[in-house]
Amino acid sequence: MKKRILFISIALILVFAMVACTPNPTVEEPPMVEEPEVVEPDMEIPEEPEVEEDDNEEVSYEEIKLTPMDAFDIYREEYPDKLVKKIELDKYFDSYVYKVEGYNDDDEIEIKIDPVNGDIIDTDTELDMDLDRQGEITIAKVEMIQEFLDKSLLDAGTGTMVDEWTLEWNEGILELEIDINLPERGDIDYTYNIETSELIEKDE
Repeated sequence: MKKRILFISIALILVFAMVACTPNPTVEEPPMVEEPEVVEPDMEIPEEPEVEEDDNEEVSYEEIKLTPMDAFDIYREEYPDKLVKKIELDKYFDSYVYKVEGYNDDDEIEIKIDPVNGDIIDTDTELDMDLDRQGEITIAKVEMIQEFLDKSLLDAGTGTMVDEWTLEWNEGILELEIDINLPERGDIDYTYNIETSELIEKDE
């Protein structure tokens, strides 16, 4: 009986020893799942639109480089078959432009010329067989414009300046109308018969 108990005791010890020596089962970690790489689309930064410069920048009287004769020549070079009937230095708000108008048997064409660089900035054509055709302005008459501008400024007095002028035919008379600006005093308008040098009118 004692031997049997001893045998059982030894058997239990061996069982416990074997259990104690058995390594713990390895717990496998779940495989690591790589996150997919997020590819961001190429974002192009929009370019700012270029700001176009205004071709018709304001031109003061002091900035004018072309003479009346230059404007006359530009027109005749562009339209050699047309007679010039009107030429003027016109003022739009605070900016100046030359306007030259000519004609032939079929039409009239008026152009606007930049008084600084001589570019033609606008063209207006009128087709009419019954257009008024009074006469022709020659280069010799255009050359006289500056003389009458100086004459008007001298009469108007110091501190005055030319505002605008127009040379055109009016009822058979080639008239030069000059608008002189008097600071803080208004304007004076002079009208001359450019062929006789007569002062037709002075309007204050």
